[in-house]
Amino acid sequence: MKCADSPCQKACSVGIDIRSFIYQIQNQNYYGAAKTILSDNPLGLSCGGLCPVSELCASTCNAYWLEGGTI
Repeated sequence: MKCADSPCQKACSVGIDIRSFIYQIQNQNYYGAAKTILSDNPLGLSCGGLCPVSELCASTCNAYWLEGGTI
C-alpha cells in the first residue's frame, strides 16, 4: 500500500517505517525488511511479540474497514 498519510506509522510507539517494511516484504526483500525493523528498534522481534498491534497500528490503518482488513 502506498498511503500518503501513513497513520499506522504515526501510531507506532517505536516509530518503525511501516510503509518501507511492507513494501520490502511485498517485493520479497526480507533482508531489507528485517533491516528496516532492526534499524529503528534493535529489539524488534521481542517487541513485536509484545506489542498490542490491534490497539496501535492496525486500528489506525487506512484498510481497517475494508473487507480484507489490515495488512
